[in-house]
Amino acid sequence: MNYVDDQNFIKIMQYLEAYGYHDDAIKSIKARSAVATVTLHQQPNNKLLVYPYLKKAYEQGNLEAEKFSFVLNRMHINKFGKSYIHARTEEQNIVELLDILGLE
Repeated sequence: MNYVDDQNFIKIMQYLEAYGYHDDAIKSIKARSAVATVTLHQQPNNKLLVYPYLKKAYEQGNLEAEKFSFVLNRMHINKFGKSYIHARTEEQNIVELLDILGLE
């Protein structure tokens, strides 16, 4: 882990704890993707800390299926050492990865 990744993680966790995941009012693609992007650069235990926020955002339609699926696949790589073979749709991929990873 590097210093920038550590600092970014601290910032997103402070934001998430204070405000929760942003809603779809944020139009900037960089801002909308920031939490998921920072999460990809984290150690497995940090990904688990961010996961509940990402799941809720996905369920509320504030996080695209593609981004949520990508984070879950990275968690799969961290846990099993290889990428998950993708299902037909991102939504199916999410359901399968949540089951395999034992996440609710």
